Order: sequence, then C-alpha cells, then structure tokens
Amino acid sequence: MCGNRDVLDDEVCGLLSLRVESMVENIVDQSCMYAKHRSSDTLEKEDVSFAVSQLFPEVASENKSPNLQLAIDHQVLT
Repeated sequence: MCGNRDVLDDEVCGLLSLRVESMVENIVDQSCMYAKHRSSDTLEKEDVSFAVSQLFPEVASENKSPNLQLAIDHQVLT
C-alpha cells in the first residue's frame, strides 16, 4: 500500500495516466450519448452521473457518499 510519501515509478505513473485518460474519455463519450438521447446539446451533471453509474456500477454503489457527486458538481461549475 502506498503512503503519502511513497513515490510511484515513472512507468506506473504513465500507465495510470493512460488508464485514467481512457476512463474519462469513456465517461464523456457515454455522457454525450445520453445528452443526445435527451435531444440536448448541453451536457448536464445528471448525464455524467448516469454514465458513471452505468460504466462503473461498483464505484457508483460504493460512492453513496457525496464525494463523487461533489467532484462532478465541481467540474460542472468550473
């Protein structure tokens, strides 16, 4: 388990970055599909929340805490 002062290997950081980028692209693509399904050209936080819950049900069920929603709200506002 990594602690606050542990350093990740450059190769591990690169792989994690690629994986996160892929996940974000999947979430955005799926979210846009839901917005289009609603006949909207505006992506709303509900689209993103729904996409996350569909793509990663284990994450959505674990995150009944406000952390995921807070992160989504922050991104929508900025």
